[in-house]
Amino acid sequence: MSVNGRILSANSPILLWLVAIAVMIVGLISFTLSFTALTGLATMARIPASVAWGWPLMVDGTIVVATFGTLVLRTRDRIATRGYPWAVLIVFGALSIYANGVHATGGRIGTTEAFVVGAVAPFALLTSTHLLVLMLTSPEKQTLDRDLQERTAAASAPSTSAQQPTGSPANATPPTIATLSASEPSGSTAAPTKQARPTKPSSNARPKSETQVQRLVLEHYSEHGQWPTGSVVGGWLGKSGKTGIRFVNRVRAEHDTADADASA
Repeated sequence: MSVNGRILSANSPILLWLVAIAVMIVGLISFTLSFTALTGLATMARIPASVAWGWPLMVDGTIVVATFGTLVLRTRDRIATRGYPWAVLIVFGALSIYANGVHATGGRIGTTEAFVVGAVAPFALLTSTHLLVLMLTSPEKQTLDRDLQERTAAASAPSTSAQQPTGSPANATPPTIATLSASEPSGSTAAPTKQARPTKPSSNARPKSETQVQRLVLEHYSEHGQWPTGSVVGGWLGKSGKTGIRFVNRVRAEHDTADADASA
């Protein structure tokens, strides 16, 4: 099928299903071959044959856990938390590759390989349970969200106070949040100090419509060169951060499709 001159669109459900089926087939074949090799290696490392099948499940299972960990923890504030599942994924992926290679060479394994095979079990238990605890812990407050809200409050405060002395600084205020969360036009000298305070919680206290939030998301992207985080958009919508992430992904997909159509 042709979509805008292309055989398949990048967001086509048919393409995603084809890729998913291919991944399942490759994964099933790879797991079967790796399972056979790692079971044989575990037997050579003096693990009883009755439980040797558990060693490949443990190694490849930890790889699966770490893969999901990279997905769940990618939005966390601390860099160490985001990098931890990647480190586990790299270590166990390298271990699985090395173990398959050792088994393929044949012969007897050395003391070092036997030690590694025996030591992997408690290490896998430690890392997988720790990753689960991190994934079940509530996400930390995002530094980017905090900075963005502070910039929003700081940007809206000068815009209201600058209307009294002179009109020139008003152009320096970004039109993003100020235009949609505008309060009263102007007032006495005490009015700006009162309005500058509620600008921070106003995005959470009074949810905006999806049209307004979509405009905010696109303006944030055009000004900062990156999409706002899910918790910021969730605050604008008055909903959770997960809903905010889904909303950003939808706006981003529409934006990418519009750019692709324009370039075509």
